[in-house]
Amino acid sequence: LDPVSGVWAVARRADLPVLDRRTIPNLSAPVDVRYDDRGVPHIFARTREDAQRALGFVVARDRLFQLELQTRATAGRLTELLGSRVLDLDRQQRRLGLAASADRVFADLAGDSPDRRAVAAYADGVNAWIRGMRPADLPFEYRLLNARPIRWEPRYALYLLRRMGWTLAYTTAE
Repeated sequence: LDPVSGVWAVARRADLPVLDRRTIPNLSAPVDVRYDDRGVPHIFARTREDAQRALGFVVARDRLFQLELQTRATAGRLTELLGSRVLDLDRQQRRLGLAASADRVFADLAGDSPDRRAVAAYADGVNAWIRGMRPADLPFEYRLLNARPIRWEPRYALYLLRRMGWTLAYTTAE
């Protein structure tokens, strides 16, 4: 309940800033991100890579814990964050092989391909947010778990795509 970095700081962070200027490394030109009345970000950039960097930054700002949780779930690494009670889930995910499949696809991407550059730029944006976070920006879930965000790797974008595909194809609504 600390008013500076506790639950109250999280509540303040839930409102989108009216105007916020941040620096994202490696941009080739300024990028403009505008949130509409539904809280959906619209990114205006001169290059695809600048848009990807800004997207990574914005998604990390708004959903960092979700990014990490889904990535860890895909890789079978939830136990590192949540403890042994989720070990069976990790084992199931490793047997499923989504992360291994994504790693193979990532390894096959040519270093100069547009897709490789896009996931690298996205990772740059996520990591720029993580590096620039103020104490009050740390998502509440990390505080509850006494944890810090992992460094985002470009291949993790493929983990998320694999996870979404698997979820949409093989899970049912109850």
